[in-house]
Amino acid sequence: MKMKSCGIITFVVLALTYPLNAQATNDTAPASSEGAPAFTTGLQFGSMMINGTNYNSIRLQPDFSIGKFGVGLDLNFEFDATGNFRTQEWSTWQSILSKILYIRWGQKAALNPATDPVFVKIGSIADFTLGHGLAVYRYSNMLNYPDIKKMGLAFDMDLGYVGFESFVGNIFDWDLMGMRVFGRPLYNSGIPMLDTLMIGATWSADLDPKDPVPPASTPYDFTDSPLSVPLSVYGFDASLIVLANPVIDMLTYVDFVGISGKGTGEFLGVIGKVISFIPYRFELRILQPKFVPNYFDTFYDGERANKYAMLDTITNGYGGWLFSSGVSLFEDKLVLTLQIEDSFGDTTKPILTAQLLVKKELLQKFAFKFAWIRQNIEKFGDIFSYVSVDSILLTDIEYYVTDTLAIVLNYKRTFKLDANGVPQEFVSTAISTKMAF
Repeated sequence: MKMKSCGIITFVVLALTYPLNAQATNDTAPASSEGAPAFTTGLQFGSMMINGTNYNSIRLQPDFSIGKFGVGLDLNFEFDATGNFRTQEWSTWQSILSKILYIRWGQKAALNPATDPVFVKIGSIADFTLGHGLAVYRYSNMLNYPDIKKMGLAFDMDLGYVGFESFVGNIFDWDLMGMRVFGRPLYNSGIPMLDTLMIGATWSADLDPKDPVPPASTPYDFTDSPLSVPLSVYGFDASLIVLANPVIDMLTYVDFVGISGKGTGEFLGVIGKVISFIPYRFELRILQPKFVPNYFDTFYDGERANKYAMLDTITNGYGGWLFSSGVSLFEDKLVLTLQIEDSFGDTTKPILTAQLLVKKELLQKFAFKFAWIRQNIEKFGDIFSYVSVDSILLTDIEYYVTDTLAIVLNYKRTFKLDANGVPQEFVSTAISTKMAF
C-alpha cells in the first residue's frame, strides 16, 4: 500500500541523564568506543494518510552498539481515529523482518589494507560499493525509504592473501547481487611497494530489472517479470600503493569493465590523501559505445527498468574523467567532499556529488549531514536546480537540547517509478527526538 506523509503534528521531548553517543544516521552508526555499550533512540509522533484514511503514527528507531556489533530497528505503529491498530505492516513475515533497520558486524574495509577482516551488514544500506566502484558504486537500496523497505546484505572478508566483497540488494528477492574476489600475491613478502599489489575480479547482475518491489505491508511476489532480460556487469582490476608517508599517500589502479551484450570501459586512476586531511581521486576513462561507468549507482533503483535499453543511445566511443577532493578537519569532525565526473565532449552530461558532515563534538549544540547528487548537468545553474529524475537530496539536522536529547529533522527528496514506469517525485520529511543512555 502506498503511503504518503501528510505532516508531523507534534513530537515528544524526553530528557535522559546519561551521555549521548552522537552519530550521523542510525543506519551508519559507528562501533562504540573501547567496546563500551552505546544506545540511542529516535521517537516520532505524526499524522499519515494511507489509502484515504488518516492515521496517528508513532515511529520508534532504537539503535544499540557494543564493540564491532550494532543493531538498529525501525518500528512504526499506526492508529485510526477510533484507536484501532493498523495491522497490515505487521501481518506478514516480510513486513515484520522489515522492522530491522540494520544488523552490523565490523566496518567496511578501505581498499587496501582492510579495516576489519570481516564485515557483515543486513538491512537498509545506502552505500554498496565493490572495489574501485566502476561497476557497483554507492548503490543504495534506500532510494525510496521508508515507503519501500529492502533488507539487503553486505558481506566482506579479508584474509590477507585473499578475500572477497559481496552484496545482495534484497535478501527477500535475490535479483540484484554482486561479488568481487581479490588476491595479494606478494602479501607479507617484504618487497617494498609490490607487497601491496592487489588483483581482483568482479561480477554483478540484475536478474529481473523490471520486477517492482512492493511496500513492506504487501507480501513479496517472487515470480520474475516476463518482460525482464537478465543483465550482468563484469570487471577485472589491479591496484598498487606507490606512496605512503605523512605528506602524501597514493594508490594507483587500473580497471577493465564490461556490460553483457553492450560495451566496455577501461580506467586508470589514483586515490589518496595530502597531509592526511585532503582526500583526492582522479580517474581517466576510455569508454566504448553502449557503456557507462558505475552502472549500479545511487540512482539505479529509479532507472532500473529502462537503463539497459538506454545504453543503445550511446553510439560512439568516448573518453571521460572523474575528480574528487575535499577536506577532513578536526579529527574527522568536519568532512566536506566534492566529486564531479564527465565525458570529453557531450556524449554524457556531468554528474556532481557533494557531501558535508559536521559532528556534534565540533558545534556542541548542532550536528549536520548533507548530501546532494545531481546528474545530467547541462549548464552551471543546473548544479543547484532540482529535477526529480536527476537529483537526490538528503539532509539531517540535529539540535541537542541537552547532552542526552536531540531534536532531529530528516528531509529526503528523490524519485521513483510508478506502476507504469513513469518517474514520480518522492519526498519524505520527519521530525523526531533522539535519546541515549
